[in-house]
Amino acid sequence: MEWGAAVIRLTYHDARRKGVFELLGDLFSDADSSQQLLEVLGVPASNLPPFGADRPAAYWEEVGRQISRGRFAFQLRDLLSAAAVRYPQHARLKALTRWQSEPAEVRILMLPGSPSAAAQTRLDLELRQLRAVGTVARCPMTLMARPVTRIADVVTELTETQPTIVHFSGADPDGRLLLDTDDQRRSPITVDQLSTLFSEAAELDCILLGSCFNEEYVEPLLRHAHAVVGSSGPLSDDAAVAFTRGFYTALVAGRNLETAYRYGLEEMELAAYPTDQMRLVRRQAHPTGGGQQHMTHT
Repeated sequence: MEWGAAVIRLTYHDARRKGVFELLGDLFSDADSSQQLLEVLGVPASNLPPFGADRPAAYWEEVGRQISRGRFAFQLRDLLSAAAVRYPQHARLKALTRWQSEPAEVRILMLPGSPSAAAQTRLDLELRQLRAVGTVARCPMTLMARPVTRIADVVTELTETQPTIVHFSGADPDGRLLLDTDDQRRSPITVDQLSTLFSEAAELDCILLGSCFNEEYVEPLLRHAHAVVGSSGPLSDDAAVAFTRGFYTALVAGRNLETAYRYGLEEMELAAYPTDQMRLVRRQAHPTGGGQQHMTHT
């Protein structure tokens, strides 16, 4: 779903799974036709990746990756719609355009924010709440919980499960993500490690950091996700569960991210928990396609 409105957003993961890039490679298989299609969407030739004539699908995959990371001021669904205008009778393009009117699958990967017993307890509590939410979901929802604490294992899970949302539960006492390295050292994850962690994953709709929201994490995470949500201060288990209940209840009902975030805050307020330290930071494409703007909601 697209975060600015309650409509379906074609994700990079969806596009790969449905063969969109291979199809675009077949229909727009040379540099001229590819450039013409993207110019319709307002992309100057100077901002495009080099065209690889030996495998056009790989070129479109790279374009899709850049779109998903906010490089351009349009979405993948807009690219597909522009292609459909060029080939109005193409059966597969018609089918893909119709598919976008269906509810998007919400794929949630739950991970502990630290190897501690407290983080595992919170993971179990939030997981139980999410299972309850899933029983009334309007959108297809897949819930995956992995109690992994090594950086390498987290990378593997991100690659194999291909989530749309990654939810870290709990944190170390100082409010930082804490994971084990290959040599069994346990330390707060650095910004460089965080970038490496998500570098092989498809683009994400959202990363929830729970009580390990850290301003220095935001920039690297927004290279891989459309939004980052969390608390900049301590968050009790019950408060975290309240936010989880409201946030995901709205999300799997087809609501946009801002609405889901507001529902999460309202659930916290109803349970008499403060919300002043909750944060939502969202990635927005720069109007010229030359970078990103960050918009923070508190």
